[in-house]
Amino acid sequence: MKKFLLLLFLILAGFRVATAQDRAIQGRVTDRATGSGLPGVTVLVKGTTIGASTDSEGGFNLSVPASATTLTFSFIGYSTVERPITDAGTINVAMEASTRELGEVVVTALGLETSRDRLGTAQSTVQGQALVRSGETSPITALSGKAPGVLITRSTGDPGASANIQIRGASTITGNLQPLIVVDGIPISNTSVGENTPGSSGGIVASGGGAASNQIAGVVQQSRLNDINPDDIASMEVLRGAAAAALWGTRAANGVLVITTKKGRNADKLNLSYRTTYGIDEINQVPELQQRFGQGVNGLFSQSNARSWGDRIADRSGGLDAAITTPGAPGYQGFITFADGTQRYAIPAGTAANPHGGKNSRDTYDHSDEVFGRGYTWDNIATLSGGDQRSNFYISLGNTHTEGIARNNSDNDRTTVRVNVDRQLATKFRAGINATYARTFSNRVQQGSSGSSIFLGGLRSPADFNNAYYIGDFTDPQGNIFLRRQSSYRNQLGNSTNPGFDNPFWTIDEVRDQTRVQRLIGALELTYDATNWLNIINRTGVDTYTDRRSTVYPIGAGQSPTGQIGQSTIQETQINNDLIARATHDFSENLGGTLLVGTNLNIRRGEQVGANATNFINPFSPPQLDNTLADSRQPFNLVVEQRTAAAYAQVDLAFFNQLYLTGTGRAETASTFGPETSSTFFFPAGTLAWQFTKLAPFADNKALSFGKLRLAYGSVGVQPTPISPAPTTSQVTLTSLPMGGVPPWMRPTTAGASYAPTCRATPKSSPSAKPN
Repeated sequence: MKKFLLLLFLILAGFRVATAQDRAIQGRVTDRATGSGLPGVTVLVKGTTIGASTDSEGGFNLSVPASATTLTFSFIGYSTVERPITDAGTINVAMEASTRELGEVVVTALGLETSRDRLGTAQSTVQGQALVRSGETSPITALSGKAPGVLITRSTGDPGASANIQIRGASTITGNLQPLIVVDGIPISNTSVGENTPGSSGGIVASGGGAASNQIAGVVQQSRLNDINPDDIASMEVLRGAAAAALWGTRAANGVLVITTKKGRNADKLNLSYRTTYGIDEINQVPELQQRFGQGVNGLFSQSNARSWGDRIADRSGGLDAAITTPGAPGYQGFITFADGTQRYAIPAGTAANPHGGKNSRDTYDHSDEVFGRGYTWDNIATLSGGDQRSNFYISLGNTHTEGIARNNSDNDRTTVRVNVDRQLATKFRAGINATYARTFSNRVQQGSSGSSIFLGGLRSPADFNNAYYIGDFTDPQGNIFLRRQSSYRNQLGNSTNPGFDNPFWTIDEVRDQTRVQRLIGALELTYDATNWLNIINRTGVDTYTDRRSTVYPIGAGQSPTGQIGQSTIQETQINNDLIARATHDFSENLGGTLLVGTNLNIRRGEQVGANATNFINPFSPPQLDNTLADSRQPFNLVVEQRTAAAYAQVDLAFFNQLYLTGTGRAETASTFGPETSSTFFFPAGTLAWQFTKLAPFADNKALSFGKLRLAYGSVGVQPTPISPAPTTSQVTLTSLPMGGVPPWMRPTTAGASYAPTCRATPKSSPSAKPN
């Protein structure tokens, strides 16, 4: 711990370590056509990570070790240039613009940079600016429509709600099609836990990220990728296919999203920026509902009927309804009084002679958009960045607040802090720290098919029923008063605690679902340049979050007429470490290669604890578990841990600067593999890329400036999911069991009676579980 704190202090404080062998190199990089300086050109000592970027005038200063022999100059849109290091100490370079982005740098599955020209796999790049310009506050939804073969699906417009990511079709029948998310070389969680109670259809076992892990009722929870601020993203790479992602083994069967966050630049000055954005959201389309017929069936008005095919509204007489307001009169059911003093009574049903009954009013209401309004998003971010020859840093502070289009209790507030620091501590040793903290608070509205969903009761409401009056005090025929009763089209007077389907205004005002999330993602990367052709990287990352949830259905809610409360805490932690050695060597002018070998250790632990309860005792008490009947409380607790260890290797060969061959392999073992299967599985992959336009016949071809043939093969599998069995129940009769063997709290009061203790079996995977 002391060593780590010392290292952190050295990085942040900018402590300079120098050696006598360093040589100072300076120079200027210009555009060959115009002669003007090129800012932002990457200058590297070949085969190492030692380098700098040119300033606004194209100038650079760089300290290089005595063993350094060559500098490389690369910039998007220009051909890469190499220059030998001489004793003169000054190197000026004129770069030539290319007709295409020769040598465009992309990020591989392990977070390492390479040239796109060398890739034999399909890989798409989305720049961070494109994500920000989309106006979306989530990296997932911001990616929509920006990468071929990537399908982003949203099932709700609730702010911050999760979305499905699917890359190039289904790759497994297990239902989890979400890709692996890698941020700066560290895999992170993108789970979206749907239900409060763990089980076969929800909980941390079933969650894999995306809306698919949510149930059809309740709410759509957040996916954890939403904790990343799109403003902090420099680029996002989409890796499709097993060949591109094989180095991640069983976790990459559905593809990989590789996110690279922003870094500071060597500009010898501080850069301070602030951006604020305000956007308005309005509902785009609503279903068209009929406005001609009132509540009832078969052309007859009926206040007690659930259908909307009653009398023709236009044929009514107009004016006030002939309600039954006299106590003791036939059909008198009492009345409900609303906050503004308005009262609602029972109305006589229609007959064959008078299909309107007591319903005279011709007023109609549009239920298609009555609970929706104008939402907004206010996004603010401040950044501070800078750097010099040996170090760079990037710091950001952002806040995004979103109010949904639902008129109440639909919002999301996210605050993020990010710090990226990189420092050349010695000639051959470099260290970097990346960390982000996110705090999210959100209110969510009910979705889908449930008695309390925001739209189900609204769409079924008859055109002649006013949903705006949704809560009041009911007075029964005997004069008894029942406070805060819900009024819905199936329960207009509030005389029942079961409304059938909730009034949508009741849902958005009374039903609560809140989440509070705190998350920390951190990574430490150490790079040692052993020689000018060999470097060693150790990358350690931690991703941990805590999600505290509370769901409350008051007494009288359609989903739970007696009231319901659910409280849970979800914690997930992932620790990942990669040790990588990479050697690069040019055997001749026409043959070069890179060998990469590495080991990976990954530990994931998830815990979900909480309780659900129904039957509130005091309807006016603050919602809490103690305000429910003891026998209605259902506590739950679940812990899931997965461990994965692997060794991998990759060989890249380049022939004549046009033919590129890559072979990879990963040997992996995991705690979820069954004991009756092999303890280790091997996943091979290989690619071939040929830039045939570099052949002599295409040298001056104006019709075809670039062409490449690709061939790829790869094999990966999906890691088995830990199994959480359902509780098992057994009946035991005391006559067959000694009383001494039964705890007092489990003994029935009647001799010879049976009791049914509930016990959960030990979670186990199938003995033959293996990657599929």
